Amino acid sequence: MKLYRMPIRHTHVGQAYSYRIVPYNRYDTAGIATETIEVTTIAEATPPVITSLAYSTLSEIVNEPLEVIMNATDESGMGYIYAYIVEEETQKQEEIFREEAQDKRQSFTVRFTMETEHLKGNYDLHLVAVDHCGNEKEIVKKCRINV
Repeated sequence: MKLYRMPIRHTHVGQAYSYRIVPYNRYDTAGIATETIEVTTIAEATPPVITSLAYSTLSEIVNEPLEVIMNATDESGMGYIYAYIVEEETQKQEEIFREEAQDKRQSFTVRFTMETEHLKGNYDLHLVAVDHCGNEKEIVKKCRINV
Protein backbone atom coordinates (compact mmCIF):
# COMPACT_ATOMS: atom_id res chain seq x y z
CA MET A 1 0.00 0.00 0.00
CA LYS A 2 1.31 3.43 -0.94
CA LEU A 3 0.42 6.64 0.84
CA TYR A 4 0.27 9.85 -1.13
CA ARG A 5 0.31 13.40 0.13
CA MET A 6 -1.86 15.75 -1.89
CA PRO A 7 -1.87 19.48 -1.22
CA ILE A 8 -5.28 21.11 -1.40
CA ARG A 9 -5.05 24.39 -3.27
CA HIS A 10 -7.27 27.34 -4.14
CA THR A 11 -9.26 27.36 -0.91
CA HIS A 12 -10.80 30.44 0.68
CA VAL A 13 -10.39 31.51 4.31
CA GLY A 14 -13.40 30.67 6.46
CA GLN A 15 -14.91 28.37 3.84
CA ALA A 16 -16.04 24.83 4.80
CA TYR A 17 -15.02 21.94 2.54
CA SER A 18 -16.06 18.27 2.53
CA TYR A 19 -13.60 15.51 1.68
CA ARG A 20 -13.52 11.75 1.43
CA ILE A 21 -10.91 9.39 0.12
CA VAL A 22 -11.59 6.65 -2.41
CA PRO A 23 -8.80 4.09 -2.93
CA TYR A 24 -8.14 2.65 -6.39
CA ASN A 25 -6.17 -0.49 -7.20
CA ARG A 26 -3.78 -0.87 -10.09
CA TYR A 27 -6.67 -1.96 -12.32
CA ASP A 28 -8.45 1.35 -11.62
CA THR A 29 -11.15 -0.34 -9.54
CA ALA A 30 -12.55 1.81 -6.73
CA GLY A 31 -12.48 0.54 -3.18
CA ILE A 32 -14.60 1.58 -0.22
CA ALA A 33 -14.65 5.34 0.39
CA THR A 34 -13.84 6.80 3.78
CA GLU A 35 -16.41 8.72 5.74
CA THR A 36 -16.79 12.36 4.69
CA ILE A 37 -14.88 14.83 6.83
CA GLU A 38 -15.60 18.56 7.09
CA VAL A 39 -12.73 21.04 7.18
CA THR A 40 -12.93 24.81 7.58
CA THR A 41 -9.90 26.77 6.44
CA ILE A 42 -8.31 29.29 8.75
CA ALA A 43 -6.17 32.32 8.01
CA GLU A 44 -2.45 32.30 8.59
CA ALA A 45 -1.94 34.73 11.49
CA THR A 46 1.79 35.45 11.48
CA PRO A 47 2.58 39.09 10.63
CA PRO A 48 5.36 40.02 8.21
CA VAL A 49 8.90 40.61 9.48
CA ILE A 50 10.49 43.98 8.75
CA THR A 51 14.00 42.81 7.88
CA SER A 52 15.61 46.16 7.14
CA LEU A 53 14.78 49.81 7.52
CA ALA A 54 16.92 52.82 6.62
CA TYR A 55 16.31 56.57 6.83
CA SER A 56 18.30 59.40 5.26
CA THR A 57 18.70 60.77 8.80
CA LEU A 58 18.61 58.98 12.14
CA SER A 59 17.82 62.20 13.98
CA GLU A 60 14.28 63.01 15.10
CA ILE A 61 14.81 66.51 13.68
CA VAL A 62 13.99 66.51 9.98
CA ASN A 63 14.91 69.62 7.96
CA GLU A 64 14.55 68.20 4.45
CA PRO A 65 12.66 65.42 2.65
CA LEU A 66 13.15 62.09 4.43
CA GLU A 67 14.27 59.13 2.30
CA VAL A 68 13.01 55.73 3.51
CA ILE A 69 14.03 52.24 2.38
CA MET A 70 12.18 49.30 3.91
CA ASN A 71 12.19 45.55 3.34
CA ALA A 72 9.64 43.10 4.72
CA THR A 73 9.26 39.35 4.29
CA ASP A 74 6.46 36.88 4.89
CA GLU A 75 6.11 33.17 4.10
CA SER A 76 2.53 33.56 2.82
CA GLY A 77 3.63 36.39 0.51
CA MET A 78 3.68 40.14 0.89
CA GLY A 79 0.61 42.18 0.01
CA TYR A 80 1.76 45.79 0.24
CA ILE A 81 3.67 48.37 2.25
CA TYR A 82 2.25 51.75 3.15
CA ALA A 83 3.20 54.76 5.24
CA TYR A 84 1.21 57.47 6.93
CA ILE A 85 1.94 60.38 9.22
CA VAL A 86 0.07 61.48 12.34
CA GLU A 87 0.34 65.09 13.48
CA GLU A 88 1.02 64.94 17.23
CA GLU A 89 -1.19 67.83 18.34
CA THR A 90 -4.32 67.25 16.22
CA GLN A 91 -3.88 63.47 15.59
CA LYS A 92 -4.70 64.18 11.93
CA GLN A 93 -3.59 61.29 9.70
CA GLU A 94 -2.38 61.44 6.12
CA GLU A 95 -1.31 58.49 3.98
CA ILE A 96 1.88 59.41 2.16
CA PHE A 97 2.92 56.19 0.42
CA ARG A 98 1.51 52.83 -0.74
CA GLU A 99 2.99 50.18 -3.00
CA GLU A 100 1.57 46.76 -3.85
CA ALA A 101 3.83 43.70 -4.02
CA GLN A 102 3.83 41.95 -7.37
CA ASP A 103 3.15 38.20 -7.62
CA LYS A 104 2.75 37.73 -3.84
CA ARG A 105 6.52 37.54 -3.48
CA GLN A 106 7.91 36.64 -0.05
CA SER A 107 10.37 39.53 0.17
CA PHE A 108 9.43 43.07 -0.78
CA THR A 109 11.56 46.23 -0.72
CA VAL A 110 10.26 49.77 -1.18
CA ARG A 111 11.94 53.16 -1.40
CA PHE A 112 10.11 56.46 -1.07
CA THR A 113 10.57 60.07 -0.03
CA MET A 114 8.49 61.74 2.67
CA GLU A 115 8.10 65.30 1.41
CA THR A 116 8.23 67.84 4.24
CA GLU A 117 7.75 71.27 2.64
CA HIS A 118 4.05 71.38 3.65
CA LEU A 119 4.70 70.10 7.21
CA LYS A 120 5.83 71.81 10.40
CA GLY A 121 5.69 70.41 13.90
CA ASN A 122 5.85 67.01 15.52
CA TYR A 123 4.76 63.93 13.56
CA ASP A 124 4.84 60.18 13.91
CA LEU A 125 5.78 58.37 10.72
CA HIS A 126 4.06 54.97 10.62
CA LEU A 127 5.53 52.32 8.32
CA VAL A 128 3.28 49.31 7.82
CA ALA A 129 3.96 45.99 6.08
CA VAL A 130 0.88 43.90 5.20
CA ASP A 131 1.08 40.29 4.08
CA HIS A 132 -1.14 38.47 1.59
CA CYS A 133 -3.45 37.32 4.44
CA GLY A 134 -3.91 40.84 5.83
CA ASN A 135 -1.58 40.54 8.86
CA GLU A 136 0.25 43.79 9.68
CA LYS A 137 3.56 44.80 11.24
CA GLU A 138 4.02 48.49 12.07
CA ILE A 139 7.01 50.61 13.06
CA VAL A 140 6.77 54.24 14.19
CA LYS A 141 9.46 56.92 13.82
CA LYS A 142 9.14 60.24 15.65
CA CYS A 143 9.84 63.28 13.50
CA ARG A 144 10.19 66.94 14.47
CA ILE A 145 9.90 68.80 11.21
CA ASN A 146 11.51 72.23 11.05
CA VAL A 147 11.46 73.27 7.41
